[in-house]
Parts: sequence; structure tokens; C-alpha cells
Amino acid sequence: VRNRYPDARCFLVNSGQIAEDMPGIDIVYSSEFSGPKAPETPDVVLLGGAGPEYSHLTLSWVYDWMAQGVPVVAMHRSTAWTTTDGLRVDTGMYLIGMEETSGRKATAVGKPAPEGFLAAASRLGVDPDEMYTVGDDLNNDVLAAQVVGMVGVLVRTGKFRQDTLDRWAADEYAMQPNHVIDSVAVLPELLGL
Repeated sequence: VRNRYPDARCFLVNSGQIAEDMPGIDIVYSSEFSGPKAPETPDVVLLGGAGPEYSHLTLSWVYDWMAQGVPVVAMHRSTAWTTTDGLRVDTGMYLIGMEETSGRKATAVGKPAPEGFLAAASRLGVDPDEMYTVGDDLNNDVLAAQVVGMVGVLVRTGKFRQDTLDRWAADEYAMQPNHVIDSVAVLPELLGL
């Protein structure tokens, strides 16, 4: 954001305060507004992790700005996350609807965007085809990593859902995970260590 939108006024929708992670960026928190009057139109909208801040009113403002051409940058496109109480809707679920109805695309900088995986490989100084990505999310962790050439390892823990894997496996044309394991305890054996 700092490089692409220098000096931009950013409207942030996020569960939690993250200004300390983004020094030098002019952030206006959605939680500072309760409506019904919308805040001043920002230069860019930042979408972080979904939570109570993702209210109907706030998302309506974001949608209106997006439709007007205000750029939207999402920290990820994950559609769900797991809590101790079960699955919860995440940022990607809202993005899908706003992109579809506004006719505009948001920029995602985290999973499952290829740029995130490629940046990790670059930072480590390793070619993607020499890396393994281990995760509990078939689409956002494993298959997204495989798209850029990494070896994907799906772990049956966390938010893993067997029904999702079964539906995916039934599609003969769908990319499949390179490996499926029951626990990260199996990793040393899988890696030949």
C-alpha cells in the first residue's frame, strides 16, 4: 500500500487495530463510524480479517466506493476460517459478491494470490519448485501453492474438511493436492528426513 498508493487516505475494515504494523500510512478505521452518513470517500479501501467490523452498513460503503472506482486491497481471499465454535465467514466471501456486482476486481496480497507464495520463495532465495507448502485449507494453502510450482501438502487438521476433499477428488479435471497427511508429525517421513 505504501508503494502503490503513497500518501493515500486508507479506509480500513479489519478485526483489530493494525496501525502499528503500517507506519506512515493514513488509516481511518471503519470502527470509528456508525453511520448512517458515510465517511469521506477514501483513496483506497483496505480489507483485513473479517469480524464484527464487517457490518452491513460498512460493507455497503465499501461496495459503493468500489463501484465508483476506489481501489480495494484485501489482505487475503480466504472465504472461511475456523474457530472453536465452528466455521466463520471470512473476507473472500464478501469480496466475491462485491466484485461480481460492481464489475470491479479487488487486489489481494495474501493467500491464495500467487504473489504471496512467490514473494515467500524470493525472500528465502529458493525456487518455488524446491518448496513445500503445508496447510489445512485445500484451496487457499495447498492448491494455490501448487499453481506456482510448489509441492502442496494438505493436513487433515484445523479447518480441513473431508467433504471438501471428497468433492474435489471426484472432479477428474481438478488439480489434486500432491500429498494428504493426517498430521504434521508425518512431515519428516514425507520429506525423507
